Amino acid sequence: MDHASLYRRVMGSDFAVLAPELQRFHSVQGRIRLSGSCTILGAETAPARWIGRLLGLPPACFEAPMSFVLDADAEREIWERGFPGRRMVSCLRARGTRLVERLGPVTLWMDLEPADRLLIMRLKKVSVFGLPWPSFLLPRLSAVERTEAGRLHFDIEIGLPVLGRMVAYRGHLDLATAEAAA
Repeated sequence: MDHASLYRRVMGSDFAVLAPELQRFHSVQGRIRLSGSCTILGAETAPARWIGRLLGLPPACFEAPMSFVLDADAEREIWERGFPGRRMVSCLRARGTRLVERLGPVTLWMDLEPADRLLIMRLKKVSVFGLPWPSFLLPRLSAVERTEAGRLHFDIEIGLPVLGRMVAYRGHLDLATAEAAA
C-alpha cells in the first residue's frame, strides 16, 4: 500500500510546488483538531437555501469561531467542519488524478492545481445519488487555500446556474492549535 498522503498522491510532483505549510497540512495522517474563525455568506435565493439545508451547508455568520477535525489515512480523509449552528462532514478520496469529495448525496470530482504556492480546486464533474449531474448545470466552485503567519486560509464559494450563490465561506485555521483528537 502507498502511504503517501491523499493530496500528495493526487497532485504528484505538483504537490512540491505548494507552500510548506500547505504541504504539512495535506500530509497529516491520523486524527487532529484545529480551531479558527470564518465568515459565511448564505444563499442568495430561496431554492439555493433549500438545497443548502439539504446538503448541510452552514448558515450566515461574521467572524465566528469554527472547529475542524481531520481524520486522515493514505486512502481517505474525513473533514468535519464545526460552523456556528451546523456541522458539515465530507469524505475525500483519490480517483486517479482527481480528488473526489462526497458531501451527503453529492459527489464532487475536482482537479487540484498549485498556483503561486496556493492550492486551487477546480470542479470538473458532479453526481447526485450516484447519477451524473448535467454539465450545463455544473455548480460554480471557487476554492483556494493559502497559508500566512501560521494560518491556513480558505476561501470557498459554491453557486448554481440561475439559483446563484448557495454558500461562500472564508476564514482560517490556526495551524498552531493542532492537537490529537479522540
